[in-house]
Amino acid sequence: MIPPDLPLPAFADVWTPATRARVAGLVARVAEAARRVGAPAMLEAGSLLGYARHGGRIIPWDDDVDLLVEDAAFARVMDVLADDRDLRVAIVDQEMCDQYGNVSWRSDPIGLDVGFPRAWGWPFVDVFRFSLTDAHVVLYPGGRSQRALDADDVLPPMPASFEGVPVHVPRRTDRVLDALFPNWRIEFDTGVWDHRREGPRDRTVHRWNPTGQPIVAGSRVVYTDMCADLFHAGHVNFLRQARALGDRLVVGIHSDETIASYKGAPVMTMEERVAVVAACRYVDQVVPDAPLAVSPRYLDALGVHVVCHADELDPAARDRMYGEILATHGLELIPYTRGISTRELKERVLARTRVAGQSGSPPTPVGRSNQ
Repeated sequence: MIPPDLPLPAFADVWTPATRARVAGLVARVAEAARRVGAPAMLEAGSLLGYARHGGRIIPWDDDVDLLVEDAAFARVMDVLADDRDLRVAIVDQEMCDQYGNVSWRSDPIGLDVGFPRAWGWPFVDVFRFSLTDAHVVLYPGGRSQRALDADDVLPPMPASFEGVPVHVPRRTDRVLDALFPNWRIEFDTGVWDHRREGPRDRTVHRWNPTGQPIVAGSRVVYTDMCADLFHAGHVNFLRQARALGDRLVVGIHSDETIASYKGAPVMTMEERVAVVAACRYVDQVVPDAPLAVSPRYLDALGVHVVCHADELDPAARDRMYGEILATHGLELIPYTRGISTRELKERVLARTRVAGQSGSPPTPVGRSNQ
């Protein structure tokens, strides 16, 4: 979810339909080369973030595409690409990432340089490497930026689409992004490097909070997550009790897709649910697209001290959603508000509709089942 008033850097104007089509064509060529050698190409870094947060498209202020292939297949993938006469292919040796590949269209000029000489045009795709150990996927092996991710979060990769092109993404994209870009759901960062011109640029960082509340240093932060569909008095009562556990209350709102994965699709969109929760006076921060299973890394990035949930949570669901954090942050259960729920509200609406349909007259008010 993107803030409606997010101030976009000027670079966003460079992504015209024509330049998007050109970079999508490059992604397709790289993905096909990787498929031919049996090594699926995965989105990574800012491109993975664009997939998750920007609807499968390039981040408007990003200016290249990053893909990832296994180290053992890297040379073969680059050899296949080098045989393509339409492409300009370079192998780059760099201190930060060690060796990686760069792919651009041979017909695109290379005269945009203002930083250092380069052997590629724009737009371009970078092809980085990863190595695999028993428990970890190691990004940029041999480089100063080398880092390890949990293999279970990355492999096996999942099919996806980016700029309309079939690619792959890590198995648990949100966990990988939590490791690469803490607070990626609410923090928007242009970075400091212009890849199009290979030079530094002014950095813009925007941390979004739909409630408009400032961050208070040193406060005890409480976290909860919820669907908040058909936001009602029971939700308000729960949030009031949650807020009383600390000084600030952070509320994660699940996406429509996440909710539909374990129960019926919500009536309200995520944008609508975020807006109504942000308007509640007990809430200090809202995080869109919150994960169903929270991790210590996710909570630490938000500065959370304690997590809470309604007490109707059964042990199996508790372990599935909060198992990782029981020892690190703890879980507080808040009494469930009886007599009102989203499901009960839906039943009231359906009952009222049935009565109206049978009588042929305007519906009459249907009282609560429990007062």
